[in-house]
Amino acid sequence: QGQGGGACGGGDGGRKEEIDGVRLQLDRLADQMGTMTCLYESLLLETKQLSSRVDELTAAEAATLEAANTAVKREFPPAPFAMPPFPFYAHPYAAPYAPYLYTHPHPQPHLTNAPPQPIYEELRTLLTRQQQQQQQ
Repeated sequence: QGQGGGACGGGDGGRKEEIDGVRLQLDRLADQMGTMTCLYESLLLETKQLSSRVDELTAAEAATLEAANTAVKREFPPAPFAMPPFPFYAHPYAAPYAPYLYTHPHPQPHLTNAPPQPIYEELRTLLTRQQQQQQQ
């Protein structure tokens, strides 16, 4: 393309300067692309490091929560059935919400046949022994 204007004389000089300017721009762009690539790679590396750190922290937090939950369960074992401390479900304003606030399979849970507690068993055996000794 550049050999056509030989007869014009000064035409090639202007085109040569233009080509050199474009080459300069291309060199600058290549430099900028190199720095951009370096920045991109460093950002990728940093992102990988941060995500691995986040994974470590998440795992540590999960382990801590699990340990705390087991400690709480060990300290406070769950009651046989949950009953609110005050029968607020009997309040007239709370009556519509009663089925959501308190549900138990037995209508009067204190009347259910609860399993005998060991201390009551010991008391019962002591009482029967005393009665037998008195009868003898």
